[in-house]
Amino acid sequence: FARADVVLLNKSDLFSVFDFDLDAFRRGIRMVNQETPVISLSCRTGLGMDEWLAWLMRQKSASKA
Repeated sequence: FARADVVLLNKSDLFSVFDFDLDAFRRGIRMVNQETPVISLSCRTGLGMDEWLAWLMRQKSASKA
């Protein structure tokens, strides 16, 4: 995670089923990487897909510059 450009958490629609503490996870990521975005995704509900696609498009634009 220290060198990650982005962190994607899939299956976010199941976080409550497994008692996943997203805030604690984000704090852990911030301890090793202050800058990387953390995006929660659910392919079933579509949650986070717009944010992830926007991130991908920014990366594509930056690589052309």
